Amino acid sequence: MTGVTVRCLEQKSVPVPMKGLTTRLRFLVEAPSWAEYLPQAMQDDLDGLLPHPVTVKTQEHPASKPILTTWLTGKVWKLSQDAEGCRQVQQSLDLASTEDERCAIAQEFRGHIAKAVRCPYANFVLQKCITTIPPRHFAFMFDELVSKGPRCVSEVARHKYGCRIVQRLLDYGHADQVIMLVDYLLPDSLALSKSPFGNFVMQQLPRCCSPEQRRRLLQSIMQNVSSLVQDEYAFGVVVKIISSTLRSREDSMEPDRMELAKNLLRVPGLLLHLARTRQGHQISKLVLQMLNGEALEEARRQIYNK
Repeated sequence: MTGVTVRCLEQKSVPVPMKGLTTRLRFLVEAPSWAEYLPQAMQDDLDGLLPHPVTVKTQEHPASKPILTTWLTGKVWKLSQDAEGCRQVQQSLDLASTEDERCAIAQEFRGHIAKAVRCPYANFVLQKCITTIPPRHFAFMFDELVSKGPRCVSEVARHKYGCRIVQRLLDYGHADQVIMLVDYLLPDSLALSKSPFGNFVMQQLPRCCSPEQRRRLLQSIMQNVSSLVQDEYAFGVVVKIISSTLRSREDSMEPDRMELAKNLLRVPGLLLHLARTRQGHQISKLVLQMLNGEALEEARRQIYNK
């Protein structure tokens, strides 16, 4: 069985199950729990199937755990720039047994964030790092992005790969870092809303920005709402921002909700346009629920033409 295994691995055409097995074994630091179910000959030969000698223990720390990332040291950025390498790095993040191992991988992106966010492969590794390590360990990603200024942050948010990184940072970053990043995005909110990729970042802002930032965002949207609702990408942003404001249960937002509902009435044809769309009809219903008296009658007249 051992000879068959070795010959199989040396052949160019390797059966798919064997490929999967050897790929998984490549990242292990010790025999897995399921190894006992392998044929005895393969169990005897298991050490030979591990391509990377990754178990490292130091004399200073005899009880330390095996370090999975030893073979990756100094290679993360290079590996992350191609299809096969980025999968290996992501798998290492998945299989890492300690936070320190995952953080060590992420730290090798220092100085490379501007390129990594635009890379078709490295962006996946960055996303995996952001979602698997504590915010304090990827704070340098925020720093490298904002160090280039608002224009660079906006360009990244509009990039087809960069927008994914901005979204993950907004999702998983520390509150102070997120607020800082939103401040860099708000000045270019209109262009981002109309971007095929930036609009996804904008739709995410209402649930991660501060109340003051939300008011600035809403004001910017309402000042340009007539043109934004005609844009195929910005329309979704308008709906998301308006609906999130109207649905807010925060007491501090009550004046903003009422003012917004009344402002929607002042834009000719807007309420009817929203009522006729799959995304926007809920906004018209919310407006009808919030208003009363003459304002409610005016809303009904605009929607039902009565």
